[in-house]
Amino acid sequence: MTVGVPPNRSSAQTRVALNELRSAARPLLPLPAIDGDTYARAHAAFEERSTQRRQLTHWLLDTLAPRCAQGDPVSILSVGAGDGTVDGVVAAALTASDPARRVTYVGLDPHAASGSAFRERLTRLGRPRLAVSTITASFDELTPSDLYDVIIFAHSLYYVPDVAVALELARRMLAPDGEILVLQAPQAGLNELAATLAPPSSVGHQQWWAETTHSAIVTSGLAAGESFIVGALDLHICLDDADPLGRSILDFLVQTRLPEALRPPTVAVLRSLAIEPDGLLVDHPLRAWRLTE
Repeated sequence: MTVGVPPNRSSAQTRVALNELRSAARPLLPLPAIDGDTYARAHAAFEERSTQRRQLTHWLLDTLAPRCAQGDPVSILSVGAGDGTVDGVVAAALTASDPARRVTYVGLDPHAASGSAFRERLTRLGRPRLAVSTITASFDELTPSDLYDVIIFAHSLYYVPDVAVALELARRMLAPDGEILVLQAPQAGLNELAATLAPPSSVGHQQWWAETTHSAIVTSGLAAGESFIVGALDLHICLDDADPLGRSILDFLVQTRLPEALRPPTVAVLRSLAIEPDGLLVDHPLRAWRLTE
């Protein structure tokens, strides 16, 4: 984990490759979105090839270390919790020093299957006073009826209708001395592909990247501490056009079912971003904020 600006290996070659991709894609847009089940399966394979999730989890544990050391009850809302891979580690840390500590952990995700996996993963921890529940909804559908000590947005602010409104809603849901933890990718580099090809989200707007979130945080009045996480992502499997998993990961990367005509120019962009000359290892950066009143 570093403090400062993550590397941006975009180059003149990348700009040329992106322009060629945009020209090829223009008559085909908008492209169809991938469905929720396909998204979940491809996401798991994608994460296995990146160091980012491990670093993200370490950042959360480091940030929450003071709470982990306490014995006070704590309530957590994880927005876009998915299958609970990250939240299971956080819940285990919060209950490690005192298994009898009261921890309320709520996972919010619009996909019911992800919610079931989340509940199962956290319940398997077997902590007697860990209360696990899920909400099948998007964050903007919530009403601030409950207060939480910690609200986590790990890769989930991309999809809200308005980032500033989402942060204000989260602020209203914070208990005294609560904190909002936000982790979001920048648009530069790898995510230029998604910005170029991804269809509008289900609420009809573009995906928001960390640059938009930074602007919303600045105007929110919340106190913010920022870190940068610089992961690495191995996309070598995407070079084999005959590999179904490689094709699936490439679809996930651009959030759409990529037409055959767009696969070569998409891979050309990835090659331009590669850290090493012969493979397809690319930077996988993340910006992370701890927000408090």
